[in-house]
Amino acid sequence: MDLTEREILAKLYLADTFTLGDRRIRVLFLLPSAVWRPLRAGWWRGKDVSVIGGDEQGNYLLLHSDGSVRLWEHARGADEVLAPSVRAFLAGLTSSST
Repeated sequence: MDLTEREILAKLYLADTFTLGDRRIRVLFLLPSAVWRPLRAGWWRGKDVSVIGGDEQGNYLLLHSDGSVRLWEHARGADEVLAPSVRAFLAGLTSSST
């Protein structure tokens, strides 16, 4: 899925929060798909991923090679699946005021 700056701005202006169980993850930024690159970092030991965004806690949103969107939590040193695809992740964003 291609994600453009225009789509990002329109989406995050209206909906910037992803709910996973009882957790609310506030998304601060998403990167357009034109700049997604494979992550090369000493702390990452999993399959290929690209950083596609970040939350207000300084964690990364990752696009995994299986197509899923995951949250890398630095404090836990682990990632967690948020959605099976970028499209499903975007559909799951809601307003932080709700």
